[in-house]
Amino acid sequence: MWINIIGSLRKFGFSIECLKSLRRFISLPVEGEDFNTLELLTYYTGKVLSQKLQTFVLVFSNGSMDIMNNSEYQEATSEVGINNHIKINLNNILKKIFDDVNLEPVLEEMMELTPNEIYLLANARTGNYEYINIQITEHSGLTYGPDDIKKNFIELIDIINNEKFRSISIKVQGKDLISI
Repeated sequence: MWINIIGSLRKFGFSIECLKSLRRFISLPVEGEDFNTLELLTYYTGKVLSQKLQTFVLVFSNGSMDIMNNSEYQEATSEVGINNHIKINLNNILKKIFDDVNLEPVLEEMMELTPNEIYLLANARTGNYEYINIQITEHSGLTYGPDDIKKNFIELIDIINNEKFRSISIKVQGKDLISI
């Protein structure tokens, strides 16, 4: 993904020095937060994959960058104003990487999700997991394998949005089990 962002910037004539500044910037903590810009990019990537939100990477001439979904971008430009920048469509970059995943925005009224829910949905959408267990009640539950989730993805979103579960856990390939 980072290579695609760099390629887009080079097409606009972004200099090697500015790219080096940007590389340094993405590893710095976001002001007032416990994460850096690269981790923020990962978070927004999950939101694009799980919620299909239109999202942009904004790169400024001083070598800094920001990431915003469409509504955040509209709000920032209309209320606060933003310095001149290059706007790169993150959805288009992800379409190149995940060419078999439909990233057209359709889930516009989805509730705000936690980072673990976004992680779950991003991996569920791409099939990058061994299984997903959903405990609905004390005595009933569902288990999805990578083949099941494609037809049940909307059901999974409904379960999360309407809190129709006691717990959900996902076993991502090569990672620890994560529970919501």
